[in-house]
Amino acid sequence: MAIKSMRLTFLVRNNLNKDKTIKYTLSVCISAIFFLYVTGGLILNTDNTYWIINSFSIDYKQHWVTWLFFQNSPLLQLPLTGNYSYGMGLSTTLAANDSIPLMALASKLMKPFFGLPNQYLGLWIFICFILQGLFSYKILEKFIDDKYILVISTIFFLIAPVFLFRLSLGHTAMFGHWIILASINMYFSSNRNLLKWLLVIVVSLLINSYISSMVLLFFIAFFFKTQVEKRFKFELMNWVYFIGICFFFIQILPIIGLDINVSKYYTGGFANYRTNINSFFDPGATNWQHASIWSSLLPDLLGSKSNLSGDYEGFAFLGIGTIALLPICIYSAIKNFRRKINRSLFPIILSAVFLLIYSFSNEISLGKEIIFEYNVPKIFKVYTESLRASGRFIWPVVYLIYILVFTISYKLITKKVLRILLTLLLALQIYDSTIPVKDLRESFSTKVYSVKPEWKLFMKNPIWNKIATKYDNVLLVMPNGWPSKQFLSISLFASQNSMNIDSGYHARFNMNKMSEYQDEVITDFLNNKFQTSSIYFFVEYGDTELDLISQEIWDKISVSHNKDDLVMEIDGFKIFAPSFFKK
Repeated sequence: MAIKSMRLTFLVRNNLNKDKTIKYTLSVCISAIFFLYVTGGLILNTDNTYWIINSFSIDYKQHWVTWLFFQNSPLLQLPLTGNYSYGMGLSTTLAANDSIPLMALASKLMKPFFGLPNQYLGLWIFICFILQGLFSYKILEKFIDDKYILVISTIFFLIAPVFLFRLSLGHTAMFGHWIILASINMYFSSNRNLLKWLLVIVVSLLINSYISSMVLLFFIAFFFKTQVEKRFKFELMNWVYFIGICFFFIQILPIIGLDINVSKYYTGGFANYRTNINSFFDPGATNWQHASIWSSLLPDLLGSKSNLSGDYEGFAFLGIGTIALLPICIYSAIKNFRRKINRSLFPIILSAVFLLIYSFSNEISLGKEIIFEYNVPKIFKVYTESLRASGRFIWPVVYLIYILVFTISYKLITKKVLRILLTLLLALQIYDSTIPVKDLRESFSTKVYSVKPEWKLFMKNPIWNKIATKYDNVLLVMPNGWPSKQFLSISLFASQNSMNIDSGYHARFNMNKMSEYQDEVITDFLNNKFQTSSIYFFVEYGDTELDLISQEIWDKISVSHNKDDLVMEIDGFKIFAPSFFKK
């Protein structure tokens, strides 16, 4: 009997494992299909960089260039994502520039086996699609046991406008919404393994600081959920683990290359990059001209009056299919208003309310009007300055709404009717978002050229090869932390020739230090003090003051340089190469 019982147990477990494998394989396949639908698939080729070069989003270029410079940095260093070559004395880390430390460090570790990829952004986008589908499926299967409804509901997460819109912005790291879903999945899991939470938190930190903050919040909510379930029975080790993980989160930030004190950086924007109250129903992204409207059936609602508004960061359109199901949820909420809510849901409900309020910022707007505002207490400004794009905190709220909508619909509507309804609504939402998805696919399906390395697309004169061998550094006149008009081409020339560069496009940089360095550059040129190991590029920013200074220095150096110096315009680039003919 004992042997038969063991065999039966083994067979049951084996069948369960097979069933899980089939379900998750199906989820992966569906996710891959929608990856191909949205991107066309060409971006998976790590040598295909032309979609980045031709993208309207400078952020894709920034993330790629940051990785190219990071390739020359040591594998073991502190911080882990230090990137001296990109900015030199003014450099910021790869993590601070949102270039996905997880992918960068993994690529370096696998270098002996596969070499370094030219770009990993396309692979990362593919991974995000796969894991977005997988974790959506894992969450929904906790509440829905009909496989067809489960699959259709999962697809809504894959075509969620709030998810795909990040690709329109070029925010590759912030496309990793799957780790938010992973933390929500762990909240609803019966597994209380805090070490798994530690792993999820570390992975989120190696993706993006905004996303890791959301994951940390869900960890805190999960911990208090366990306390609620135990009626706050004090267990010392649980509190030790909890406090230890929170402390670890803060301590590991500088090790990765994320600076919690941003007072020396540009810190404005908290009341600008926000969520508008109408965002859930607004298919248009206020003041983001490159993105199509995410509905051809619903109107683009009014946003902020300001031309500088960053309301697009709070884009939270639910999609026409999900909106169509909302009345069912509202009906259910009214019907069950007096019913007691499960106590274990309170922590995640409070987290959602906090995220919603924070996403609105301290200037709460509805359409074009600010309807309420308040002053942020000084004690909280370290957070509002570090996480200034508050609109991004609406993402978890959107996903919780999705979970709520599909779960309630499953409970209130018969399976047969819901299968038909969800299928029709999914088809409607896919149709309704045809134009923005088509625009995305076209942006990723750029013709592939054969010119390698890519800097030769911009610099065709053979003399550039000589310049690359004679100099160690590229210096811009004037230097800046914002991108010049020649940012990409010069950065590619420097990085792909293993040269350092003093300027680039940095998400965060020390503005006071940069100002001091700019003054040094002006003084050096006035005193004819040049670095003979460096080549100088005279660039334009579209900034009247900087461009005027650059032109004045160029005019001066053009007539007062030594005979051994090379001063000329080549392929449209104004360069000054000290002692070129001596080297």
